[in-house]
Amino acid sequence: MVASRASALDLSQLPAAYIDAAHMTAERHVRLLVDGLTRLGSRTGRDSPVSIPAPLLLELAAAFQLEAWEQQGFTEHVASGLPDAATAFRELARRCVDAPMEFATASLASLSLRVLNFQLQRFAWAGQELLAADIRLSDQDDDHVLDSLVDFLWSHRHELSQILDCCPRSPE
Repeated sequence: MVASRASALDLSQLPAAYIDAAHMTAERHVRLLVDGLTRLGSRTGRDSPVSIPAPLLLELAAAFQLEAWEQQGFTEHVASGLPDAATAFRELARRCVDAPMEFATASLASLSLRVLNFQLQRFAWAGQELLAADIRLSDQDDDHVLDSLVDFLWSHRHELSQILDCCPRSPE
């Protein structure tokens, strides 16, 4: 779990792969944010620029990440205490109206950090980079996963045989 205060976060204590994964996730959140704002009608190149506080952008990116998961059929985040995307957007709008000063400083207890933690704990770190997909990690034990793989391979042995027969084999 990431430390509760930014000043207490000692990056040297985290594996390099974890830091790389957090960086890739942040880049993805930026893409989701830009795509989401574009869908909502935001456009670049306006005559008068609009200033949006960074904490608000982080929260919006987190809500767009929830939306992306739900569009892919992932809903496990709700059972883990995160809101569904619609609730996240409604709550964010309410916070903008009721307490806009909340966004004057970043809060590490925010939705954005909770979504980041969930993503780094439950999804393959390089899934987006390697396969352009969110790959949900299983919490099943190894024996169950291997049994499922064996069952799948056995039930598809004829198709696999045909695939292997049509492919040239390398000399051994």
